[in-house]
Amino acid sequence: MRAFLLPGGEECQHLAFRPDGGAVAMASHRGVGVMSLPEGHVRSLGLQPSSLQAMVWTEAGLTLADAEGGTVLVDEAGRVRAEAAGVGVLAVGQGALLRLRTPEGAARYGGTPALEVLDASTLGLQRSLPLEGQVLAVQGAHALVASSRGVTLVDWERGRELHRAELPDLPSGSWVRRDAVSVALAPDGRRYVVSGHDHAWLGELGSAPRWLPEHGVCAFLPEGILVGASLLDEGGSPQAVLRLTGLPLLTRAVAVSADGRWVALQHQGALYVHALGTLGARQAARPGAVRPVTALALSPDGRCLAGTTTQGELLFWDTEAGKLRAAVDTRNHDAAALGFTADGRLLVGTSRGVEVWDPEGPRRLESWMTPELTHVRTLSVRGDRALAVGRERAVLFDAAGGALAVFGPWKEASQRNVTLVGGDLHPSGEAVLLLREREEALLLGAQGEAQGSLPPLRHGVFHAGGEALLTSDGRGSELRRFPLQDEPTETRADFELAASMRQGLLWAKRQDLGVFPLDAQAPTWVRRFHDPIGALAVGLGTQTIYTSGEARWIAERDLRDGRLRRALPAGSGGQVRALALDPSGELLAVGDGEGRIHLWRLGAVPERLSMLDGTSLQPEGTLFDPGEMGPVQALAFPGALVAVCGHHMLHWVSPGTMALDRNVCARRDVHARGLSADGRRAWNGGEFFGLGDEVEVLDVDTGQTLAKMPGPLGSDQRIALSPQGDRLLMTSSPGQGTEIALWSVQGPRRLATLHVDRPIRQARFLPDGSVGMWLDAPAPDDEDEGVSGPGLLCRWDVAACVVERWLPSTLGLTDAHGVEVGGGRALFWGWGPQQIVDLASGERIAALSPHELASVTAGALSADGRVAVTADGLGEIRVWDASTGAWRASFCSTLDGGTWVRTAEVVRDVPGPHWKDQAAETRAAHEQRALLHDDEHDDEQEAGREGERG
Repeated sequence: MRAFLLPGGEECQHLAFRPDGGAVAMASHRGVGVMSLPEGHVRSLGLQPSSLQAMVWTEAGLTLADAEGGTVLVDEAGRVRAEAAGVGVLAVGQGALLRLRTPEGAARYGGTPALEVLDASTLGLQRSLPLEGQVLAVQGAHALVASSRGVTLVDWERGRELHRAELPDLPSGSWVRRDAVSVALAPDGRRYVVSGHDHAWLGELGSAPRWLPEHGVCAFLPEGILVGASLLDEGGSPQAVLRLTGLPLLTRAVAVSADGRWVALQHQGALYVHALGTLGARQAARPGAVRPVTALALSPDGRCLAGTTTQGELLFWDTEAGKLRAAVDTRNHDAAALGFTADGRLLVGTSRGVEVWDPEGPRRLESWMTPELTHVRTLSVRGDRALAVGRERAVLFDAAGGALAVFGPWKEASQRNVTLVGGDLHPSGEAVLLLREREEALLLGAQGEAQGSLPPLRHGVFHAGGEALLTSDGRGSELRRFPLQDEPTETRADFELAASMRQGLLWAKRQDLGVFPLDAQAPTWVRRFHDPIGALAVGLGTQTIYTSGEARWIAERDLRDGRLRRALPAGSGGQVRALALDPSGELLAVGDGEGRIHLWRLGAVPERLSMLDGTSLQPEGTLFDPGEMGPVQALAFPGALVAVCGHHMLHWVSPGTMALDRNVCARRDVHARGLSADGRRAWNGGEFFGLGDEVEVLDVDTGQTLAKMPGPLGSDQRIALSPQGDRLLMTSSPGQGTEIALWSVQGPRRLATLHVDRPIRQARFLPDGSVGMWLDAPAPDDEDEGVSGPGLLCRWDVAACVVERWLPSTLGLTDAHGVEVGGGRALFWGWGPQQIVDLASGERIAALSPHELASVTAGALSADGRVAVTADGLGEIRVWDASTGAWRASFCSTLDGGTWVRTAEVVRDVPGPHWKDQAAETRAAHEQRALLHDDEHDDEQEAGREGERG
């Protein structure tokens, strides 16, 4: 994927490839321009349509349909070659131009609805076919006109209608809108997609179309069907979601080159050009949960474990092999419930109903959509029936997806519908438990007949044998016999998740996991874990539990006592907080927010040399208890490796073995947040979140305080140490503008103060000792035209008391989160494409493609400026050639302790857990080294005293 920044961060409404694929035309509210490929140079055509409706590029030139100016043909210089009255949707045919005059356009601008065939060179009308529709697609001599009601296929060369079909009616009372905003026709001229604002139809001429929950601009590509940001297979099953920095790549502008090699998409002020055949490659190359797992379900044979996350991913593990078999990004953020049917199909509860999946594909088979059911939050599958509990209604389905019964809605005293918070289906399939917010829980028969009620409840689960019901009201739980009887029950520990097993019910709440046996005399157990539990699954007749949650890896546990057997692959890593390259640029230290420090050798194929793990998956005897190490805040790698994390300042002379020689823990109130580049000094803000009243500068070797300065006042507080640690920079916004204070650590004393009348995004020391600053754009009423635009990058020469422009604002760097400098170059990273800039000329060397699945959170640039590194919130690290911007490798340390590496020639996956085959840093070894260090220190002091006496 190539990324090209658009001038001024423009948002394009229309894109069109030149027929040879060597350029892309872009139209926005500012005008029309052409970008040459692959250079990315943009030039304006001097055209400013008032209300552009469509744009296409033929051999004769660029044709635009403007609501005010009609249809016009221009050459690449912007010179008008032909004009014609009327507007409409445009498409390119073989040697001709097709224009669809929609009913809305005809009513507003005159004329009658029709499909018109124009001469591509003169725009002269050749023939007209009376047709009504909103969108148009063309393949060869075939044109497909679509509306919200149906599709019509015509042979536009002969002027004949070939096929007409209606789109099925949506369920009565459905909230989905009927409209058509995009249409695509496959190269075979038979398959088509019609997309609206809320849904899409995938069909083939002569057969009934299939309803799809995806929507947006659509196109048939060699590798699948693009609908909005979703890439589907030929059957309409999701394969991948096109993402940038974790967000779906939603765009109004999509263009496919005539030779079928490239697709161009515009997103957030940049143009992204993909080589067809690689759109889903990034997701396929990196399986795993990228967000917390919220639901788990185990297949009836116990061989497939399915999970879903807060981002809508569907994950499938082979439990026998302990491998992640497949991961599908569905973009369905509301996929909150899972359940397997008796024949092995997976039911997925979504905001629009229930989707049915074949886990072997995996592929989506169908959607069970009823107008009464939205935002499904729980699924209960019992035999050939399934209960789906939505926001206000619950629906009981049969095995084919037919609605047997609909329960609800119920009215509050205020006449608002009561919200359902959960429910369960009795194993017999003949009784339903429904939990209502702040209302009595209801027990109903399969046809809705009342069978009883209970006080308001938060959770309720039937035992698989049907003879017991476990309930929770948020304060405690009760295990009742079923059918309900008027008898006292014992109050037990409260729970948030529960699952039935043969001899009782398994329950979980936050970090606690335990068992409620049906027999009061049977043994029970409760265990507390470091990681909170957010999802739970257990197989009937097995001795295995599966749990997951915020940690994103899956724990396989023993049902007898909850002990961890193994960790199933996670695929992604923890958020990278800090990066540091050694002076050679060959060794890379990585610190993440989970409490791990990794050391990689880059080379041709990156290799992880060692890792210090402070999480719950750490080896036995690791230096820190789980969670005690804390997130890594900063790294320095001047030769030895220095890290600050939590209360600790860590030091390695030989980082390749991760054998600590010093762990300096000055005080429990030390929360070191940053380091000087030479690794000798750290600054402490006093709190994990925000800053205290004072800022300290600490000696990394001893932990002693070297200086204390008053903390910055106001919001947007930022602090940085100079490369040698002798100066401290503090910025904040105590009022309307920003105050920048420069302090000398010696003394300490304030050296200078700079007041700026606008917010500053970031400030840092440059190699020459000056301060680089990112300034926001001025307020709209700013009269100084010299500083107007997208913001400023300024340089503060403290010695000369001068503030000057640093880099051109046209580079679009003011949104960057950080910058790293080396070898006369600067790497700017943050939202959108990362950029490498030559500091001497101020010119952009390269715009690096953004990370697809998460935003960039850290960057590094080698001392010679030849190697650039970016890392994101999911642990992926990319290495770039800083001279050209060419990608070299991607790699990650996964949450389960494994690694994966990708280069152009090599793909390596090393599964976790790491403690099986890697040595641990033990407390005993650390204590032994500490004693040796103390003895050496005592010997040095004694030698010093002897010297003084001499």
